[in-house]
Amino acid sequence: MSNSLENPAEFAVSDLFTSGQYIIPMYQRNYAWGKTEIEQLLQDLMDKANHHINTTQSEDSNYFLGSLVVHQRKDAKFEIIDGQQRHTTLCILMAVLKNEYEKNIVSQGINLAFDHRSLSSETLKLLFDNGLKSDTQNMESAMVAAYKIAQTYLKNPPDNQKFEIKKFAEYLASNVKLLRVIVPEDTDLNHYFEIMNSRGEQLEKHEVLKARLMEPLEKEEQNTFAKIWEACADMSRYVQLGFSASKSISENTADGEKASERVAVFGADWNQCPENFDALVKSVSSEASSSEGKTLVSVLDEPVSKTKKDTDIEEGKYNSVINFPNFLLQVLSLLYPNSDVALDDKKLLDSFEKHPKYIEKSTQFAKDFIVALLQTRFLFDNWIIKSTSDGDGDHWRLRIIKPPADKSSYSFANSVADKKINDQLIMMLSMRHVSFPSQNYKQWLREALGYLYKNKRAIVGGQYLASLEKLSDDYFTEKCTDDNVLHKGTGVLHFFFNRLDYLLWKGIVIGNVNEMPSICEDKAIDDVKKIAEKFKFTFRSSIEHYYPQHPDSGEMMENCDRFGNLCLISHSNNSRYSNLDVAAKKSHRKNSNANESLKQIIMMSYDEWGPSEQGLTNIKNHEEKMIALLKCTQQ
Repeated sequence: MSNSLENPAEFAVSDLFTSGQYIIPMYQRNYAWGKTEIEQLLQDLMDKANHHINTTQSEDSNYFLGSLVVHQRKDAKFEIIDGQQRHTTLCILMAVLKNEYEKNIVSQGINLAFDHRSLSSETLKLLFDNGLKSDTQNMESAMVAAYKIAQTYLKNPPDNQKFEIKKFAEYLASNVKLLRVIVPEDTDLNHYFEIMNSRGEQLEKHEVLKARLMEPLEKEEQNTFAKIWEACADMSRYVQLGFSASKSISENTADGEKASERVAVFGADWNQCPENFDALVKSVSSEASSSEGKTLVSVLDEPVSKTKKDTDIEEGKYNSVINFPNFLLQVLSLLYPNSDVALDDKKLLDSFEKHPKYIEKSTQFAKDFIVALLQTRFLFDNWIIKSTSDGDGDHWRLRIIKPPADKSSYSFANSVADKKINDQLIMMLSMRHVSFPSQNYKQWLREALGYLYKNKRAIVGGQYLASLEKLSDDYFTEKCTDDNVLHKGTGVLHFFFNRLDYLLWKGIVIGNVNEMPSICEDKAIDDVKKIAEKFKFTFRSSIEHYYPQHPDSGEMMENCDRFGNLCLISHSNNSRYSNLDVAAKKSHRKNSNANESLKQIIMMSYDEWGPSEQGLTNIKNHEEKMIALLKCTQQ
């Protein structure tokens, strides 16, 4: 097999679709991108497009989307070896722009097909030709879902990504680039594909950052830095488990026994927040580290290793609300609160390079940062929710880890002994997380970590909850400048619905439901309470009109977009409800275990709902009560 790659060529997106025919071979997996990948791509494109549109600087504002590695067949078609998910998503995005906004970037049509997968090829063609007007039930579901995700995101982008669709389409067509690389004609494609998969991802920016920060430190300091970094980098387990449980530290405990790393760093109960780098150097094992004594070049040349987990930790059991590169940016913003740190991992190295001490390769910068990283990770584990799966679906948890008693395994306990406060913290944190799931827009997490970092020596659960609720109140006040922002149908901020469900849950479950203003018909209050007690926040992405905009039967209703007639549910349930009438929706919910919206449950408690006289009265009364509750401060 030749080691060289031939004919690398740069294409703008619009030119890519005139550069030949592309084929996805059978050995490639099916289209698999979902909400996370598609929204991340759109977010990146919009960020760069807005910068290009709003800046007068002469800097290069093109966006490089990546490489398309292909093999040219004898029939001149290009078989895609690497980049099929990206290319397929671009085709779907072209379809959305053409059908929903009449912005036809590729007027000649898309140039992608699938070997021996006629359904995939036909789905892509139908989406481009007709969008969702075709019979989607007979199309490939992943592609249809991707179309809907892109359609929804473009219609309701985050506040800081508002854009003109015409300018966005122009930027996408001309300034978004791909590099097409043709592998040599004699390439063994199966072998090439195996090598590409086994190699995995290239060295990431956070690994480069680690090497640069370690470079000015002494050997023993490098060992400590590397051990802490690796422990913090695994976001799927508690940070204490990244340190050794063996008794290998030189310093003895009060009873004369040698302490383990975990005890030396976090105290006998594993609940002490470390504060001093020099003390950490003495606490962490002096055994040789793979990074000890290495230069920057040698560290970067080493293969990336996976930190071994404890054997009794289930792989992937704990799911973090944030990834490690973004967590590093959160820590940097805490350590230097007056600096403008963008929570965007694409700018990870740029964010650090703004600091003079980093540029100077200051040992103090490295020491200060690694201590702040460990402290923040410790606080994060104890006071920020994780999701777990125990066979009964995903659940939010807020727990601390406790050392083993005698020879038993370690255990967990609620972060706050008062279960009501612990439950409220879980609901408040999960409410904010599902409202802002994107890694790059977790301002709520920066605010929560800011409170924890400031009060790390003495955190009181009730006071922490009060600070989070105030932040929720403040954000609502900032965004809800008048009631009109609540009456925009599918354009209403999802946060408003999630905040309302939190306040409903709190009033019904934590408070006394009988002391709340009447939120539903009296005969339904017991059922509403039972449902509220099992309610949890999930990632809901679709705003549902309870009385449909275009009912299959019955008359149209004016003001269908008003807040009183809306709720937030999952995309799948919204698709099932579609244009069903109110009675059919009630029947569907009774036969389903999905209780996704307390507001929806309350709306369904009314016997009459819709364009009739009593139905309109009920909608108006419900709306007034819900808006009044939304505006209540929680202090």
